[in-house]
Amino acid sequence: MSRYYFNLVGEHSVDDLDGLDLADEAMARLHAVELAQALMRRTRLFRVNPEQWSMQLVDAERHEIAIIPFSEAAKLGAGCRTVNGRTDFAGRLDFKVQLQLGKEMAKAESDILELEMPQQFRDLLMRLEQVPHDERE
Repeated sequence: MSRYYFNLVGEHSVDDLDGLDLADEAMARLHAVELAQALMRRTRLFRVNPEQWSMQLVDAERHEIAIIPFSEAAKLGAGCRTVNGRTDFAGRLDFKVQLQLGKEMAKAESDILELEMPQQFRDLLMRLEQVPHDERE
C-alpha cells in the first residue's frame, strides 16, 4: 500500500491534505477518475466547464503522477468499486472533502460572502442548528 493525494486543480484549487492508502498507481488513477466524476455529478460548476478542472494525482512524496482532466474523466467508465475494502465507493465524496471544497471556493469568491442572505435561508439555518447532530444523518 502506498499513500496518494488527489488535488483539485482549476479556478478554485484544493489540496488533499489527508491522502488515501491504495494498492498501486493503477488503483489511484481509477480513484482520481471517480472523484472527478463524483464532483461533476454533485456540482453543476464542474459539469458546465469540465475542461477548466482536473484532478492532480501525487504520490506520498508529493511528486505529480498524473493530471486527469474532468473532460476526459467524463468520457471514462472508471469501474473501480472497491477502495480500502469499501465496495460502495464508486466516486462518492466524503463530507470532509465536500466541506473543504466549499470553504476554498467561498474564500475565493469573497463577493458571495458579502451578499445578504435571504431571511428564509437564515431561518432554515437557525432551525438546522437546533436539530441534534444524530438526527441530521
